[in-house]
Amino acid sequence: MEVYIQNWRCVDELKLSLGRINVFMGPNASGKSSVAYAVYLAARMPQSPAAFVTQLYGYGFDKLARNVGGRAQYPVVIRLDDAEIRVEEGGKLTTSSRGAGEAYLLPARRLAYLQVMLTIHKAVGEVMKRPETVWVAGFVSFFAEVLKSLPVAPPLPAFISDYLRAVA
Repeated sequence: MEVYIQNWRCVDELKLSLGRINVFMGPNASGKSSVAYAVYLAARMPQSPAAFVTQLYGYGFDKLARNVGGRAQYPVVIRLDDAEIRVEEGGKLTTSSRGAGEAYLLPARRLAYLQVMLTIHKAVGEVMKRPETVWVAGFVSFFAEVLKSLPVAPPLPAFISDYLRAVA
């Protein structure tokens, strides 16, 4: 699989070949996650890349363009074989082809998020069995809803699909 990334987050320009399984290692803030999420986005090629990016990051492509001296750099290009996402200055978004379909991403934070959500669900169930602690269940349920709305949470349907394919 051939990857080309330009002006995406901290990546100026990058070309690389990927195998079936890839592990990115390096120091903090070196671009590992930027590359991984770019590949993931192009591989999945969602119906609405802009909405998907907003779910992942909490803001749109305009804030994800590489920044030099306080100015966003364009075009933002993410290409994975024939699938391409391109964002021009002014926000014009174009896509070509369909994603690879078989790519998935399982960053450690997503797995931790899933574990937290499952633990909260189990805790609420246990608390609801005791009438004197019903107020705690309300608070925990509220907290779980807040967690789900945060942009750091992955788009849940995509993540669950990836998780199930990875463990199958």
